[in-house]
Amino acid sequence: MGIAKKLTDKLGEKQTLVLIELIRDGKITDDELRKSLGLGDSTSAGYHRKILEKKGIIKKYMAEIDWAKLGYPTEFIILCEGKGSRSLYEMEKGYIESIDEYLNKHGDIIITPTTFGKVVIRDVVYCFGEKMMTIIKGYATSDHDVVAYSRQYLIVYPDIETTILTIEGKCKAVQDFFINKDCLKALKDSFKGARMR
Repeated sequence: MGIAKKLTDKLGEKQTLVLIELIRDGKITDDELRKSLGLGDSTSAGYHRKILEKKGIIKKYMAEIDWAKLGYPTEFIILCEGKGSRSLYEMEKGYIESIDEYLNKHGDIIITPTTFGKVVIRDVVYCFGEKMMTIIKGYATSDHDVVAYSRQYLIVYPDIETTILTIEGKCKAVQDFFINKDCLKALKDSFKGARMR
């Protein structure tokens, strides 16, 4: 079974293949799309792209930013877990109020100073399920700035436990939906001869 049929039955095969190519590279031209998919002409590729846009499946095309080149080499995730649903609610309420205040004063991208550097917030996600938690994702000028951000801005919520995770290196076995073959090979090679302690 082809990848198009595995992904969804809500689109035709050509539209699904166009979607997969656009996920891989949102800047691909209609002519490159035509060649990649073996379509008759570039207007055919453009036609399928426009259908995906009209259906609202493709909402926007985004630039891929190299945050390290901008001075933010540390990618991080902070997991915020309340000792009870009430404490998480209070934290989320307070955090939403602070985001709203920031928006009104500074604009719609959160760049937060820490003692020695800065943190850029990428996502704030509220999760529900077996555990309720808030996940904060972003980029920082260093590992220390992630810790400083957590201590400066999240410590005001005493019943919240935070776990800070930094993402080392850019080798992700699956990235933006696709298996990263080079990374997969590097990771497999790193396990050869390695022993558990």
